[in-house]
Amino acid sequence: MKYSRGAGLWACGALAALGFLSVRCGGDSDSSGPNPGNGGEANGGDASAGDASGGDASNTGGVDSTPGGAGPGGSEASGGAGPVGGAASGGVGMVESPGGAGGAGGEGPIAITGTHHGYVISGIKIATAAESFDIGGDAARDNQFGKAMQVFTNAGFNVNGAYATAVANGDVLMLGDVQATALADATGAGFSTFFGADPLPLPCAAVNDCGKHLLGTGTFNIDDTKPVGMQVPSSIAANVLTGAGGSLPFRLVFGTELIDLLIERAHVELTSLVDGGFGPGRIGGAIKGSDVNTLLYPAVQKSLQTIVTRDCTGLGADCGCTVQSAGVQVLAAIDANKDCAVPLAEVKANATIAGLLQLDVSIGADPNIKDGMSVAFAITGKKATFTAP
Repeated sequence: MKYSRGAGLWACGALAALGFLSVRCGGDSDSSGPNPGNGGEANGGDASAGDASGGDASNTGGVDSTPGGAGPGGSEASGGAGPVGGAASGGVGMVESPGGAGGAGGEGPIAITGTHHGYVISGIKIATAAESFDIGGDAARDNQFGKAMQVFTNAGFNVNGAYATAVANGDVLMLGDVQATALADATGAGFSTFFGADPLPLPCAAVNDCGKHLLGTGTFNIDDTKPVGMQVPSSIAANVLTGAGGSLPFRLVFGTELIDLLIERAHVELTSLVDGGFGPGRIGGAIKGSDVNTLLYPAVQKSLQTIVTRDCTGLGADCGCTVQSAGVQVLAAIDANKDCAVPLAEVKANATIAGLLQLDVSIGADPNIKDGMSVAFAITGKKATFTAP
């Protein structure tokens, strides 16, 4: 899926970040789309007008860095999800205890029960180091994807501004479901995410007037063509939900591409949780190495090739590139065989890109093999009505 807004800024920022440009990227870092949150700020912001916590996630001084005792674990819920929104009660799922998130480890399966509360994710930003989770089990906070995005941000690419714009105009439409017996205090709770569709009201009333679906009155459908995850077993104390285990569907904004995948070994923390919304919150986990290889790398390649196609004709000794353009720099850094293109094989062979997209955590059966890339996002949510699958 293409996400074309801010592509020119991405070209400058990403290339400088990768060492392809020797000059700083100039100009405003605004994402140039409707309602870009905090505009040029690198930390983006909530795409909606006021979240449940009375302010967007970027103004809170950082999401609570306490991991909430949630450890990895949990298995797929065997019970079906029920209607989300309103007072409807859903089915019961059986999951393994997450070892601190939903009950004491070793007590066997626990039941996820209670009413379903639906939310639309109204703000997304790349989590800071303090907002990330310990995915590798070594007491260190992991967010390799965030580190890579910080490199782009430092060079002028407004990563979080792009997210704010995509959330506001509906290009990134994520739904969340909290199932619990109460939102103040509860054990045996669960959290899920879904790819949304068909928002009402429509996201934009005009070109620069978006986020209408993020105000707490929106209704949605689930996009059943997208990946489906597993409910994260959780517990709630003083309106703070914490959990670990399962997997969460999520949409990444990377360069000019939108990428749909699952966050494995998921962790979640939602503060100020009420029926009308939550926030600030955070989710994290890891992307499978296979998804890095088949989704992230191609996204990088497509974005870089878009720059070359824009700036270069592909003819002549200099590939017909505009002098001192970003396309010149991309070809100089990646085009090993000098054919005026940057195919996937050459992108994967680039040491700088390989370093940014390295696998840093183990999520498979062998703890000695790093087969996942850690990720973390700060999020906010507003009340939404939809029917879970």
